[in-house]
Amino acid sequence: MSRINTNIESLIARRAIDNINQADTIVAVADSVLQEVSSLNSLQVARENETAAGSAILDTDFAIETSLLTRARILVSSSISVLQLTNAQPRIGFSAHCDTGSAWGCDPLLPSVSFDIGSIVGP
Repeated sequence: MSRINTNIESLIARRAIDNINQADTIVAVADSVLQEVSSLNSLQVARENETAAGSAILDTDFAIETSLLTRARILVSSSISVLQLTNAQPRIGFSAHCDTGSAWGCDPLLPSVSFDIGSIVGP
């Protein structure tokens, strides 16, 4: 009977060792799956961070372009205002200097200047 008990105990011990090895394999597979899930979560977080960074860059680009457009509009508006003020001023004194017979016509903003060609070119 002791021999039968030894065989039964040996069989139970082998089964216990097999079950422990199987459990170790299951734990290893579960750890591997958890690492894969963790990697996927990390990739998802990285993707969200990249999307947020891209959005911030686009927002900055839009803000820069908007400020440049606003600057250009202010410059155009101020230029128009200066031209309107200039055109509203009377042009007293310029008409007397205007040479209507000139080939260049008459520019009331610039007084005409006459030169003696001999004095420029020389004898």
